[in-house]
Amino acid sequence: MTIKARKKGLKLAQVPTTYKNRKSGKSKFKMIKMGIRYGKIILKNIID
Repeated sequence: MTIKARKKGLKLAQVPTTYKNRKSGKSKFKMIKMGIRYGKIILKNIID
């Protein structure tokens, strides 16, 4: 999203966020799988 915004000349701003540890359960986030997905998205937007 930020790559597309920069290409269109839009201004970006940072919004502060806070994170809290889970009280129970386990995250379903898969670092390698998502890293590959994000990498593909970034490359696609750089090439376009």
